[in-house]
Amino acid sequence: MSYFTKLRQNIEKDFVSLTHLLDLDPGRDFVNCILTGLDLSKLDLSGFNFSGADMRRCIWDDALVAETIFSKDSVLELEEIAKARDADQNPFLSTRMNFFSRKSRANHLLLLANTLNVDWFHPSRPDLTHMGNAENLIKALSIEYDLFHHDLASDIVEEMLLDAKDSVISWCEAKKFNDFREMGRSIFQLLCLSASPVGRRSRLLRLVSIVARLELHRMRFGLRLAGSPSEILENAAQLELVLSDSLSEETSVFSQILTHASVMLRPKDKFVKVGIAFSGKVVDVDPGGNIVISGIGRKFLLLKNLISVAWHHTPPAPGTIGIFVTRRSDQITQRGPEYVSAIFDLFFPVKLDVEDPTNVYLGASNSWAVIVTNKKKKGVLLANKGELVRQLQRLCGLRRITITTRSGDFENEVKNFINDGFQDIRDLAFNGGSVWGRLTASADLLRFVASGSSIYDDRKIRTFISMWEKVFPGADISISVGQSGFSSIGFRKFKERQAQADNSGS
Repeated sequence: MSYFTKLRQNIEKDFVSLTHLLDLDPGRDFVNCILTGLDLSKLDLSGFNFSGADMRRCIWDDALVAETIFSKDSVLELEEIAKARDADQNPFLSTRMNFFSRKSRANHLLLLANTLNVDWFHPSRPDLTHMGNAENLIKALSIEYDLFHHDLASDIVEEMLLDAKDSVISWCEAKKFNDFREMGRSIFQLLCLSASPVGRRSRLLRLVSIVARLELHRMRFGLRLAGSPSEILENAAQLELVLSDSLSEETSVFSQILTHASVMLRPKDKFVKVGIAFSGKVVDVDPGGNIVISGIGRKFLLLKNLISVAWHHTPPAPGTIGIFVTRRSDQITQRGPEYVSAIFDLFFPVKLDVEDPTNVYLGASNSWAVIVTNKKKKGVLLANKGELVRQLQRLCGLRRITITTRSGDFENEVKNFINDGFQDIRDLAFNGGSVWGRLTASADLLRFVASGSSIYDDRKIRTFISMWEKVFPGADISISVGQSGFSSIGFRKFKERQAQADNSGS
């Protein structure tokens, strides 16, 4: 009887039974095999050799694996295989599971608190030199890569570790002198490493970048990130999530830690600083639709016209947590370019880079943000399929965030902006500061114009031209749409006619 016939007639049997039925050798025939999605629960896998095997999505509940053979090339989900009955008795598995065990995570947090000299997630830090701690931190990173990312070339890992060490030491040195610009530069280097194909595999490296950004935010705006032992423990628990779950969202970790923040005002300070991003809680909604918010140790009134679109349509219940940004005269906001810019700067501190600035613009509808930066920063932001940008988009209540580049070359910048923001525009031509082009996907728009409406009544056209005038002030653009078209000049005239009509009507 053929293997195929035996398998088809006994398909309901478990993996171990099928192995013996098909006369397979458990110690040899599964090496380097793809074994994804197997149900191995409650099976005795003693003597099986899974060296180099891909075993993602396997079910290990209550299995016996103490005498199962694995290798560095085996692809395993440690959180799942830890559910095996005796996983802690397998030398290969226990070493890996212990690296991110509860006790080990606490040790990693202590090491990080010592290295970066912060106390808002660890109250008792021994007095050690930052240099010695940096050495130990890089050693822990090296062990993590050796245990979990053996498939990476050793020279690439070694270069990444050296860069990480330099960045951490530079950050610590800059912190001693409150040199925020240098701290920001070091954080950008850490984010570059975290965004690389090598770096984004490391939970520990990701945690370093999170703590460094929060500490910089604390220092820049005079915040206290924990005021009691219980808040310190809650902050530590949030940071442990990064070590226990590599998929935990950064926006969630930041938001939770910032719920404990309070502002440290000097006696002569009447108002808090402008541009502080903080987490606050809804206290009450007044009859006029304004919302009372409690956060950073005081209460604020969030005016109705500064409430996010989501809360405008569905008023939040008392106790709801949101993230806000301080404005002048102790006002706060939840929308607009100043809000998006401050939130963006919290996660990606770019305002400190005055030599190569990053600009944030918001479209006329407050739903489209355009971030203009250099090519390297764009690459970091869009790494890992743009996950951080998607998180920021959700947090800020935006429909779209477009990352485009500034290069000093007008034509190049226009091409990048249109390619990132309105790809249907083609055949660009330039004459000094004027730009011409053609819209290819125009059928719906032509029908819209044929109905007698103004082309500027189209929301996408209106938003695009409005954004163009913010990103390229003083430059004109004209786009043909069949026999019709739209332009920045035409848009300005359209708005003038609208304003005149409104004035005459009133």
